[in-house]
Amino acid sequence: MSAVSQDTTRLLPLQDWIQYWTTSAEAQSRPPQGVFCIEIKDRSPAGGVLGPGVVAHIWDHLSDQDDEPILLGKIDDTQVVVVAEAPNRWASLAARVVECAVTRGVLPHDVGVGIGHAEIGPEGVELARAVELAAAAALQACDQGIGFKRRGPADERADARSHAIDRNLKAALQPRPDGASSDTGGLRLLYQPKVDAQSEAIVSVEALLRFECPSYGAIPTGELIARAEANGLGEALDRWVLGRVIHTLDEFDARWLPGLPISMNLGARTALRPGFVEAVEAALAAARVDPGLLEIELREDEMLANLEAGSRVISDLTSLGVSVALDGFGRNRTTLSDLRRLRVATLKLDRSIVAEMMSDENVQMLAHGMLHLARVMQMETVAVGIETKEQHEHLRQAGCATLQGYLFHKPMERDAIIDHVLSSEAFV
Repeated sequence: MSAVSQDTTRLLPLQDWIQYWTTSAEAQSRPPQGVFCIEIKDRSPAGGVLGPGVVAHIWDHLSDQDDEPILLGKIDDTQVVVVAEAPNRWASLAARVVECAVTRGVLPHDVGVGIGHAEIGPEGVELARAVELAAAAALQACDQGIGFKRRGPADERADARSHAIDRNLKAALQPRPDGASSDTGGLRLLYQPKVDAQSEAIVSVEALLRFECPSYGAIPTGELIARAEANGLGEALDRWVLGRVIHTLDEFDARWLPGLPISMNLGARTALRPGFVEAVEAALAAARVDPGLLEIELREDEMLANLEAGSRVISDLTSLGVSVALDGFGRNRTTLSDLRRLRVATLKLDRSIVAEMMSDENVQMLAHGMLHLARVMQMETVAVGIETKEQHEHLRQAGCATLQGYLFHKPMERDAIIDHVLSSEAFV
């Protein structure tokens, strides 16, 4: 924060403040390297403690420091900007804001202060843009009570990417006029075979979600799901996948490929929603698809966090005839008692265990223990991420029933998987 002469007006309209720090002698001799934006918020239970007079008092006393008077730029009544010498000074600046409020009788916990920071110069942006970035950061930081947030070009690029994904995903999930569910708007499913560990024959396939954003190309599935959840589209995305999987099972039957099961991942928010099992039953019945050909994979950590509700859903799906797998098994501390409640048909070993077991004896022992536990519980086992013959042979000897990975098959389009299975004797 820069000192100014005692006779300088210390609270300037924003444009005048920007002009000062662009053209003044001080700006030329000491170009600002960054800006702090300060946002204040009334957090009192009844509200009204930060009236216009109190706010004006805060800004006046903040700028009128005996040791270091500072020049503020007024963005609006509750937001000002000041030159920042170092980002780590944000806490002392926030403390000064609270002190100014306290001198007018405001309780410390009744005022929220958000400090936003943006850099100027080679690693940052021009001054006016830095003010905009810092102002946006301050608004977010203020939600924390007393908070700090930095914002820069990388954040802007990340926001632009997120907004593009959100916009295009929402459009892709819009129902078609004919009510059908199809690969559209960049959303599609690929199918990766799972093979018998002994014979390497295909026993089922897993549906894998893919999304092609017009602006950013292929979006990683984890990022896509995170964006969907953040925007309340997670359930719609899950239902889209379910619709496509059931449609594909119908296609398998129509193209002389009956009896090839498909598994799909499903979020707990969708699975635990009242009426979900009934919706699955209705969709399967409408397509005349055998429920036993559908496998739903539920994440281990999500089921452990919702043990009672999760056990009910698993039981209901099993009663319907749908197979249920616990995905990511081994990532968390699932107990024998937990597995007795979560009576799934299949345990799917977390890919991190497969990746590390050949080089870490402890992980190898863990994998063997989980496979033994599955046998005791009379559950099937699947290991995913198989990339080497050594992994294949080790898991085969350890008793893992089913394997999945690039060593055997890469994910394929629906028509490609049908042609592949029909043209080979690799299906059991």
